[in-house]
Amino acid sequence: LCIVVITSDTSNMSAKPPVTCNSRDSHPDNDFEGIKSALEMVLTLNEGQSNEALIREQLIKKNFSKVVVLNLQHCKGGIGWNVSGKSSHWTVNGLKYWILTDAVIH
Repeated sequence: LCIVVITSDTSNMSAKPPVTCNSRDSHPDNDFEGIKSALEMVLTLNEGQSNEALIREQLIKKNFSKVVVLNLQHCKGGIGWNVSGKSSHWTVNGLKYWILTDAVIH
C-alpha cells in the first residue's frame, strides 16, 4: 500500500539550502563532506547562526587542522597576506565564507 499526500504549500520550494558550496577549489571529496557536515552542525547548535569562530571550532572537532575561516563580506579589499592550503568557498545562511584547511600563511 502506498499513500501519496499532495499539498498546495509551496512556501519552501524556492528556499535556498542554508549550506551551499560555491566553489570546491582544492578540497577532495572526503574533506568536502566533512566541511558540509561541520557547517550544518554549526547551524544546528547555534539556532541557525554562524560566524568564523563557530565554523573553525566545528572543523577542528571534525579533525581538520590548520584551519582558516574568512567571512568574505569582511574582506572586500583582500586579506593582505598570502595563504596556501586546501580551500573551498561556501554560503551559510546567506553569508559567504572562504574555508582553508592545512593552511600555511606566508
